[in-house]
Amino acid sequence: ASMYLEDDRSRPQSLEELTFNQYLHVMYSGCGNAIFTRRLGEQKVFRIPFNEVNRIRNEVMHFRDHDVPAASIETLRRFRITIRS
Repeated sequence: ASMYLEDDRSRPQSLEELTFNQYLHVMYSGCGNAIFTRRLGEQKVFRIPFNEVNRIRNEVMHFRDHDVPAASIETLRRFRITIRS
Protein backbone atom coordinates (compact mmCIF):
# COMPACT_ATOMS: atom_id res chain seq x y z
CA ALA A 1 0.00 0.00 0.00
CA SER A 2 2.89 2.36 0.67
CA MET A 3 4.70 1.57 -2.58
CA TYR A 4 6.38 4.58 -4.15
CA LEU A 5 4.87 5.08 -7.60
CA GLU A 6 6.83 6.69 -10.44
CA ASP A 7 5.51 8.72 -13.36
CA ASP A 8 1.81 8.05 -12.86
CA ARG A 9 2.30 4.29 -13.18
CA SER A 10 -0.26 1.97 -11.69
CA ARG A 11 0.54 0.06 -8.52
CA PRO A 12 2.61 -3.08 -9.31
CA GLN A 13 0.81 -6.36 -8.80
CA SER A 14 3.85 -8.64 -9.10
CA LEU A 15 7.65 -8.51 -8.80
CA GLU A 16 7.96 -8.47 -12.59
CA GLU A 17 6.18 -5.11 -12.68
CA LEU A 18 8.52 -3.37 -10.22
CA THR A 19 10.95 -0.74 -11.42
CA PHE A 20 14.58 -1.19 -10.40
CA ASN A 21 14.28 1.37 -7.60
CA GLN A 22 11.06 -0.14 -6.30
CA TYR A 23 12.95 -3.35 -5.50
CA LEU A 24 14.93 -1.44 -2.87
CA HIS A 25 11.70 -0.05 -1.45
CA VAL A 26 10.21 -3.53 -1.10
CA MET A 27 13.40 -5.01 0.35
CA TYR A 28 13.59 -2.39 3.08
CA SER A 29 9.86 -2.03 3.74
CA GLY A 30 8.26 -3.00 7.02
CA CYS A 31 7.80 -6.60 5.94
CA GLY A 32 11.21 -7.07 4.29
CA ASN A 33 13.50 -4.91 6.41
CA ALA A 34 14.43 -7.52 9.03
CA ILE A 35 15.28 -10.15 6.43
CA PHE A 36 17.24 -7.94 4.04
CA THR A 37 19.03 -5.92 6.72
CA ARG A 38 20.29 -9.14 8.29
CA ARG A 39 21.53 -10.46 4.92
CA LEU A 40 22.66 -7.29 3.09
CA GLY A 41 23.20 -4.70 5.79
CA GLU A 42 21.57 -1.36 6.43
CA GLN A 43 19.82 0.27 3.49
CA LYS A 44 22.07 3.34 3.55
CA VAL A 45 25.12 1.05 3.09
CA PHE A 46 23.52 -1.35 0.59
CA ARG A 47 22.21 1.58 -1.46
CA ILE A 48 25.77 2.50 -2.56
CA PRO A 49 26.47 -0.66 -4.62
CA PHE A 50 22.78 -0.89 -5.58
CA ASN A 51 22.89 2.60 -7.10
CA GLU A 52 26.08 1.74 -8.97
CA VAL A 53 24.42 -1.35 -10.47
CA ASN A 54 21.44 0.81 -11.42
CA ARG A 55 23.77 3.28 -13.14
CA ILE A 56 25.43 0.46 -15.11
CA ARG A 57 22.02 -0.99 -15.98
CA ASN A 58 20.87 2.37 -17.34
CA GLU A 59 24.01 2.76 -19.44
CA VAL A 60 23.60 -0.71 -20.92
CA MET A 61 19.88 -0.30 -21.59
CA HIS A 62 20.14 3.18 -23.13
CA PHE A 63 23.48 2.86 -24.93
CA ARG A 64 23.43 -0.75 -26.13
CA ASP A 65 25.92 -0.16 -28.93
CA HIS A 66 28.73 0.63 -26.45
CA ASP A 67 30.99 -1.94 -24.81
CA VAL A 68 30.58 -2.43 -21.09
CA PRO A 69 33.82 -1.40 -19.37
CA ALA A 70 35.73 -4.09 -17.46
CA ALA A 71 35.35 -2.07 -14.24
CA SER A 72 31.55 -2.16 -14.63
CA ILE A 73 31.59 -5.91 -15.21
CA GLU A 74 33.67 -6.36 -12.05
CA THR A 75 31.22 -4.17 -10.10
CA LEU A 76 28.35 -6.37 -11.27
CA ARG A 77 30.24 -9.53 -10.28
CA ARG A 78 30.91 -8.20 -6.78
CA PHE A 79 27.24 -7.21 -6.42
CA ARG A 80 26.11 -10.66 -7.52
CA ILE A 81 28.37 -12.28 -4.94
CA THR A 82 27.03 -9.94 -2.26
CA ILE A 83 23.39 -10.72 -2.90
CA ARG A 84 23.99 -14.45 -3.30
CA SER A 85 25.88 -14.78 -0.02
